[in-house]
Amino acid sequence: MPSADRHVSPRRWPVPVGGAEGRYGTDSPAVAEGAETATGPAACRTPYRRILATRTWIGATIAYFGTYWVIAFALVWLPSYLHEGLGYSSATSARLLMLVWGMSGIVLLGQAGLTGWLLRRGTASRWARGRVGGILMLNGAAACLALPWARPVP
Repeated sequence: MPSADRHVSPRRWPVPVGGAEGRYGTDSPAVAEGAETATGPAACRTPYRRILATRTWIGATIAYFGTYWVIAFALVWLPSYLHEGLGYSSATSARLLMLVWGMSGIVLLGQAGLTGWLLRRGTASRWARGRVGGILMLNGAAACLALPWARPVP
């Protein structure tokens, strides 16, 4: 607990509470002592057009678009398709939809565990984080594309 005479800067709060700048913010010890260099926070301004043209940003934007499209698809269209198109009752359609969301949560937690395990084993971060997520996203896309070939209940 900080002493009463020591001021705790709100810039050091966690990001969800106050949006901390991290150790490179203007209240870091190096900046406070006047040791800012040409590579410091003030000199390192990157234009938005350069950020928005990176493959990382473009790939993440495409992935998020696809993710939100699938969420909208699962919330709006899938229950109607299960009920009207495949002939499931409303209760069964709701159970199947809960199964989809439950499996999504399990896969999400499994991805986090797998990524952490790969990183602890020394796997490159790009492979552990990027390719594992990409492979899982492609599996989800294949499942969505296979849905029209599902057989109706007898």
